[in-house]
Amino acid sequence: MRDDSGQGTTEYLALSLLVMIVLGAATALTSGGLGAAVEASIRRGICEVSEQRCPPIHAASLPADLEVCPLARKTGNQQFSVDVGIVRLAAQLGLVVESMSNGKVRVSFSDGARAGLGAAVGAHMRLGPWGARGEAAIDGGAAVTSGRVWVLPSAKAAQSFLSAFGGSQRLDGRLRSALGKVCPLCGVLAGAPKPPPEPDERWISGGFTAGGSLGFGTGPIGGKLEATLRGALGRRTTKTGTTWFMRLDDRVTGILDLFGGGLDAQLDANAVASLETDLNGAPTRLKIFKESKLSTRRGFRLPTKLRQVIGDSRTGDGEVIDNEVTLELASEADREAAVDLLAAGRNLDPAGLLEAKGRLSVGLAQRGVRTVRRWSLSRRVAGVGAGGALGLRLGADASSSTDDQRLTSVATQLPGLGWLPRADCLAV
Repeated sequence: MRDDSGQGTTEYLALSLLVMIVLGAATALTSGGLGAAVEASIRRGICEVSEQRCPPIHAASLPADLEVCPLARKTGNQQFSVDVGIVRLAAQLGLVVESMSNGKVRVSFSDGARAGLGAAVGAHMRLGPWGARGEAAIDGGAAVTSGRVWVLPSAKAAQSFLSAFGGSQRLDGRLRSALGKVCPLCGVLAGAPKPPPEPDERWISGGFTAGGSLGFGTGPIGGKLEATLRGALGRRTTKTGTTWFMRLDDRVTGILDLFGGGLDAQLDANAVASLETDLNGAPTRLKIFKESKLSTRRGFRLPTKLRQVIGDSRTGDGEVIDNEVTLELASEADREAAVDLLAAGRNLDPAGLLEAKGRLSVGLAQRGVRTVRRWSLSRRVAGVGAGGALGLRLGADASSSTDDQRLTSVATQLPGLGWLPRADCLAV
């Protein structure tokens, strides 16, 4: 991007508009990513139509330019929020460790902040597995998130990295770091974590957040229904270029406890549209990504009192399905379509936007590479906090969650071909 701030702003808006339009255009390509026709193709490709597995395809027989696969992903989040009147302030720390099929490990740190307005009626209290709730609330506001990514050569190197710097992505580590800034000696005594080295990638995004919740109960009987929606525009920078993206996330959580039995379920869905550009600002790749997560725990569980004694908070097991289509802007036609779309966005030309969008949609359908992955999911959630409200609110809450994902099946569809099982990913 150019140094001139006015021109940079114009290009940012144009690229953001591009991402929004491409996301809409790709909806027809990936809508119901596991609809009947696509599901049937995937099942034929990865041999799930029978109880017996197909003979494995050796990695050497697959195209050499396929992207490496993520094999396992562990995601941890910690959040702290404060309610005063109609104002809600929240901070969130995230840590993602992703093991890749080439032996490398991606470690991501993220820092988020939200500020918004809302109202509630009722009260709640939570201390680990103990809690009571009788509250309804609604919220809306703005959110900003930034992140850093390190690509490490091996699992051993990633473990050493996390041992040295992972503490900086925990709330207690941030408190010790803040103490060290005020009183260096106190920080040393408290064991303030060291700041990590310069990352391989950086990203930042900003957007909106909205949601509502309804909860009731105490002890062995209770329930909660919660829904959130978030949207953001962002930019990722690496040593080779810049990626502009738009992201939409929604989450629905339902909990029902009845004397040691019941149902916990959480559904997460997100969609990301991104445009990669090189160091000169020329577009090089389009990518559309959709993911859905469902974690549940149903039927009989340990009695509430026993769960409290052993510290068992809400947990769940489930499945993750993601669907990705990538278009390398290698052909002259695709590059021209992307450049024309950028130009139409800068010039606020609706007709030009629609015409270029149609050409890119054809490119995605005819030359895009699609990959569908299935993961097993294990989830754990815990928290502490209390608050009350009668329109205005007063309270504070802290929560943590951990997701463990393991790749169970993956297939890639190349242009003009059927679905190929990715033996190079599952053989590790």
